[in-house]
Amino acid sequence: MAKVDDVTVQPLTTYMEGAEHKTPRSEPYKVPRWHGSELEALGHARIVGGEEAPAPEGEADAETEDRRAPAIDEATIENDGKPRGRRGTARS
Repeated sequence: MAKVDDVTVQPLTTYMEGAEHKTPRSEPYKVPRWHGSELEALGHARIVGGEEAPAPEGEADAETEDRRAPAIDEATIENDGKPRGRRGTARS
């Protein structure tokens, strides 16, 4: 039985894991949850298994709920012709 802190990851790219060379054809393997999240964030592997930590009450799953405002609600940026940014010193 796996610990709650362990997850199973499937390599997506070629990388070194300790002394082992992992490729997309490698078998899934167990790593600590923090390391699995790091590999997933870097795009090296994806988490394929492991016990999920229970979500806090009242908070929906991040994958199912998109918290961004619709594009129509976002303010438009108008170009009023005023120069923006930093100006250097005048050179002669």
